Amino acid sequence: EASFMLRIIMKKIFLILLSFLLILSSCSTTERAYSFVSRDGIRVFLRPVKLKGEVPVTLDMTIPTEKSKIIGDATLNYSIITKRGTIKDIESICLVFSIDDGSFETENNELLFVEGKRKDEIEIRLTSTLSLSSTLSLMESNRVEVTLKADSFTYSLDSTSFISSLDNTKSYLL
Repeated sequence: EASFMLRIIMKKIFLILLSFLLILSSCSTTERAYSFVSRDGIRVFLRPVKLKGEVPVTLDMTIPTEKSKIIGDATLNYSIITKRGTIKDIESICLVFSIDDGSFETENNELLFVEGKRKDEIEIRLTSTLSLSSTLSLMESNRVEVTLKADSFTYSLDSTSFISSLDNTKSYLL
């Protein structure tokens, strides 16, 4: 009878551990996009992705959709955390996307804020748009490189995490 009780207890412990592992595995998802309903329809949101480089950039993107198709310009928000004085002309900032068949850059770049982070660092937050055709090209491309243009300089960014996020977003849309 003691071994019978021990087996029951062991089964319960096993089920509790199995449940715990399932919960943990569902929480550790690498999913980088999700959809939500706005007053303008359904949007797909690409969660913030950090692109490493000499001047790192963190970006997120919201894409208007209807029946799993892109229907308009995407909104691209991005932050640059850099040493004070690195970028002198904020109006010169844009992101450039090089893809299979050409390149394009963010349009209608608008400064949201400049905020001091640490003694010698600032965060520059911008919002911009990608035209419908640029957004579609980005989604259909097999190769994507992202660079930051500021003050007539071009800074390369490691686009690996962005490509991964795009691939996940494509599974939502295509």
